[in-house]
Amino acid sequence: MIYCILDIDELNDLRYGQVIQDSADTVRKNLAADKFIISFPADAVPAIADSKTKYTHSEMLAYQADPANGWSLPPNPDLK
Repeated sequence: MIYCILDIDELNDLRYGQVIQDSADTVRKNLAADKFIISFPADAVPAIADSKTKYTHSEMLAYQADPANGWSLPPNPDLK
């Protein structure tokens, strides 16, 4: 599986038959809700993802885990 990050204004251009997600409601959005993630098989890259950076599963998990990228909040030091 391959992953790409797209701008939210591309959400309506997405052909859901070409990606794993099946609607605008099932894409993962960042905290600011201005970007979203799509996933697709490595041998079936949709046209909308041609010029985008592609990530493996482990790369995407690492990217989302870094609060600087806007997909997760920093750890709360008060929670243990």
